[in-house]
Amino acid sequence: KLEYSFDGIGKIKSTIKAYRNFNTNITNDYDLEFNELTFQGTFNNNVDWKIGRQIVVWGKSDNIRITDTLNPLDNTAFGMVDIKDLRLGRNMTKLDYYFSNWVLSGIILHENRYSKMAKYGSDYYLRPNITPPSNALRNNGLAISLAGNFQGQDVAFYTSNQYIDNTNYRSNMLGFAYNKVIDNIC
Repeated sequence: KLEYSFDGIGKIKSTIKAYRNFNTNITNDYDLEFNELTFQGTFNNNVDWKIGRQIVVWGKSDNIRITDTLNPLDNTAFGMVDIKDLRLGRNMTKLDYYFSNWVLSGIILHENRYSKMAKYGSDYYLRPNITPPSNALRNNGLAISLAGNFQGQDVAFYTSNQYIDNTNYRSNMLGFAYNKVIDNIC
């Protein structure tokens, strides 16, 4: 991970991801890419912006991804990739508006990127990879969330219109998440 701040303007952040599959007979089964490459800043105390390839976590659980559908996953080796490294970056423009205990986020999804699946010949190969639709303007997705954080609980509402991961079907999603702390030991 690399991060550099510009005085009063914003900051640039990048994460480089390298992968080499040694469990296959396939030659050249490796990847090297910018998983994240973003430029971010703030308009004022209430509005932040971020543009570039980024990871946006939508939801409240690491393992159950019901509403967390914006970033594809690295499924090249099931169960072998750490949860924090599963999400793959996707080109987006994001605006966050903060008010009281709430944050309203609007996201334009510029890149149609699907989860990485293992290649034919790998021990983890399940099925052929599907080519996502082009990144033309007409194929951009849109996502909006409203999340509130309160004493001992939080709530979030989600909606998006995008292509479903590893299919070429466009979908509308509505989601809701709620967490409440019960019997906090600390």
